Amino acid sequence: MSLGLILGLAGSAQAQDIFFGTLEKAPDGQVFLSRCDLGSTRYRLVDEAGAAERPVARLADSDIKPPTQAAVYGTVDEDKDGYVLRVMAIEGIAPGKTCHLSDVLTDAPPH
Repeated sequence: MSLGLILGLAGSAQAQDIFFGTLEKAPDGQVFLSRCDLGSTRYRLVDEAGAAERPVARLADSDIKPPTQAAVYGTVDEDKDGYVLRVMAIEGIAPGKTCHLSDVLTDAPPH
């Protein structure tokens, strides 16, 4: 993790968590993270209010091809549509990679 990211997160008034998963962009431009956990919990990503950097806006303007793995730093809220992840930073964006066990098992060669 970069020193700038550590310092940026350390100065935040709210505690931040890290979420590992795969990114996807909906046809309407919203960006989602499917977390690499047993339930593949899905979060709608939004930029943290007042953040100088706008990582979600940059992703929404880019071409995300699945699978694309990433580490997302932020806080979780809930709204009527599900989980919302308020993003401070996104690191380790890796196109062509997945951390979902189900993807690994379906891609494994037969024994």
